[in-house]
Amino acid sequence: FMILFGINFNLFYLVLLKKFKRIFKSEELRAYIAIIAVAIGMITWNIYTMYGSVLTSFRYAAFQVATIITTTGFSTADYNSWPEFAKMVLFFLMFVGGCSGSTAGSIKVIRWLILQKQAGMEAKRLLSPHGVFGIQLNNRPGRKDIVYSVAGFMFCYFLLTLITALVAAADGADLLSGFTASLALIGNIGPGFGRVGPAGNFAFFSSPVKIFFSFVMLA
Repeated sequence: FMILFGINFNLFYLVLLKKFKRIFKSEELRAYIAIIAVAIGMITWNIYTMYGSVLTSFRYAAFQVATIITTTGFSTADYNSWPEFAKMVLFFLMFVGGCSGSTAGSIKVIRWLILQKQAGMEAKRLLSPHGVFGIQLNNRPGRKDIVYSVAGFMFCYFLLTLITALVAAADGADLLSGFTASLALIGNIGPGFGRVGPAGNFAFFSSPVKIFFSFVMLA
């Protein structure tokens, strides 16, 4: 259900209208499912030696991947104790988020798709300076104002992430705890890594910093 409600709610409306072809044409949905499937597979493989069972490893991997990419905030395992590769996969998911128009937070899959397409178009321009190129999303031409909007959002998002991480560091948090706390706050993810991991919390921060963190979550 966490994964289900990380999907764009407009697609549920299309289910009611029985327009299934339009659902499967959604590039964001396909990318969202692919990211989840690959992440679960990689983590299951990486933590298998810890649990000695494919099903157990799959269960822990699936729940942690689902809760982080959908920014639900739950945990069923202390992934701080997992191998570094598994932790890195979860760390990357903190930047992804769910689909647009869903209950998930963070950056959202659609913005990464738009940036990836724009980057591909710029690469083509470098190779063919006189060519005419454009991006398409769901077989429709992409508008420049949307690309500019996404670029502006990403700048503000990462700027606020860095400012929040600096505030956390000034309050005594280590690099890992401070930076992932910043990501967790801005993306409304819940747990981070280190002292703010699934077995920890934000209680060790000072009162003024907690007030600032509250503003960051609202922002």
